[in-house]
Amino acid sequence: MDIDIRIMGVSERIGCIQKNQKLLNVPDENVFIDTDFEGCQAVSRKAWLKPTKKSHIMVLQDDVELCKDFLKYCNVMIKKFPKDIISLFPFQFRTYKDLAKYPPSPYVETMIVSGAALIMDAKMAKKCVSKWDLDLKSDDANIQFWARDNKVRIITTIPSIVQHLEGESFFNANRNHGGTVFYDPDPCKSKWGSDIVTHWEKLK
Repeated sequence: MDIDIRIMGVSERIGCIQKNQKLLNVPDENVFIDTDFEGCQAVSRKAWLKPTKKSHIMVLQDDVELCKDFLKYCNVMIKKFPKDIISLFPFQFRTYKDLAKYPPSPYVETMIVSGAALIMDAKMAKKCVSKWDLDLKSDDANIQFWARDNKVRIITTIPSIVQHLEGESFFNANRNHGGTVFYDPDPCKSKWGSDIVTHWEKLK
């Protein structure tokens, strides 16, 4: 596997962190807990900027559930779309009204990044984080703006291979977005081998 996985979060969700850490075999040095109450952006920066020899970095937050064979699908994606930002939680598609029709493949070009679960090329991640606006507390907004400014495509999937768990955000009390109805705990029947990426506007 050519993905270096990091998990970030708060001590209040240590149970979920440890569950995914064990599931994905993430070493302790790749777990970033906000023990000093620095906030989301500061912790995320540490997670993304930790040096790696692998081609890609994945950062997961502490409130996600992962589908069966999660890493298998992630590895397919980085091989097919190595220079795209892969936003594994489809923030743009959370309810049935957000999607008029299903795409012909799982891959959808989206306009929104979700920090819940992200994959980026390691060199790209370093360039991206170096340009973050420190006054903008959100890590995902910083990534989204950088992608827009640098014309980097953002891909998400339907079905989703990640579910955002219900609960109030510890980093931002005003955020409590919940999950997506398009999460599939075992999405093996989807066409993951497809090269088709559908632009989100074609699904309205």
